[in-house]
Amino acid sequence: MDTLLVCAGSEVKGVELDAGSAGVVHVRFSAACVQRVAPGALRPAEEGYLRPLELVFHGAQVEGDLPAALGTLAEAELQHRGKPWRQPLLPLRLQGGVSAELVFRNGTVLRIKAESASCAPGPGAVFQESLAC
Repeated sequence: MDTLLVCAGSEVKGVELDAGSAGVVHVRFSAACVQRVAPGALRPAEEGYLRPLELVFHGAQVEGDLPAALGTLAEAELQHRGKPWRQPLLPLRLQGGVSAELVFRNGTVLRIKAESASCAPGPGAVFQESLAC
């Protein structure tokens, strides 16, 4: 079953720029919205949350208030070489020309331009099915 990341509606624990790094930005999700889809299916088989999950940008430049970048994402757009990736397949590895705009419900907006981005569930990541009706 394929897992798609749905950034809008996801809960962000925080966004950090590694001190002393060459522009490494970590977007840490406390609960990332995901959809599980069977190959070839037209509709998601399951919707829910994956935690913990981290979206990492390398060679990144960031505009926005990092300490205020937490809580629910109202909107999110990830682009790779000008092509939008609204619900990227996990694990995600993008090289060259990556940009993102993260709009939080609290009004904070982050804009990130990076050389690459990656996002992969770690061995401790747990999927929890959504209880929404």
